[in-house]
Amino acid sequence: MAVRLPLAFAVGWMIYMIAMAMTVYDGILSLVFQPIVGSVATVLGLLALCIIGSPLLITGVWKHWRRLGWLVLLLSVMGVACFIASWHPSLRVKVLDPETNMMEDSFHPVLSIGGWLLAMFGVLFCPAIGFRGDRRWV
Repeated sequence: MAVRLPLAFAVGWMIYMIAMAMTVYDGILSLVFQPIVGSVATVLGLLALCIIGSPLLITGVWKHWRRLGWLVLLLSVMGVACFIASWHPSLRVKVLDPETNMMEDSFHPVLSIGGWLLAMFGVLFCPAIGFRGDRRWV
């Protein structure tokens, strides 16, 4: 967990920043505040994932989870694929921009947020990432 948590944070933060770069840019304020907001959102997302995935860290459950090995990283790949698919023209949603009063294209919210969380979950609970032992904590 000590290795996977920073890796999951990095993955989540990068996906968040890509999403914000594709949808929101207000000049210098975006360059200053979006990384901070991305960090806070990613920490909150990881906190929720740690709570949801905590049963996987029980010794008996972890032994069964470890048998999946590298297949758990497939969750991260599927998460990134969902995030990419959420920008497909047929899946985009229209949102109202309050400043211009015009409808704008945006990511599909379920696919983008779900893909973001799934990518972080796959890294956070991957038994193949770690240094020693059963790789549950280190």
